Amino acid sequence: MKCPICKNDIEDRATKCEHCGSYTRKRRRAWEWFRDVGQFVTFIAAIIVLILMYQSNERMQEQLQLQRKSVEELSKEFIEEKRPRIEIGRKTIDFTDTS
Repeated sequence: MKCPICKNDIEDRATKCEHCGSYTRKRRRAWEWFRDVGQFVTFIAAIIVLILMYQSNERMQEQLQLQRKSVEELSKEFIEEKRPRIEIGRKTIDFTDTS
């Protein structure tokens, strides 16, 4: 491998040139590493939040469906209770209002 500064031959695994003292590879600064890790953690957290929101939405949809069914059943019962009933006998007509 050649040094990027002085162009002398150095070992392939060397991180610093033994001739001029320059680094052969760009060293990453600690804050760059933390920034990359922070971005990764933020990405994972966003995915977790989206999953939780989806599950919450599913539960809310199920509850709404149950409420709609119960409202429909109650409204049918209410209509049946309030509906006037007419009974026809042989000679008389009996009308009863249940409201």
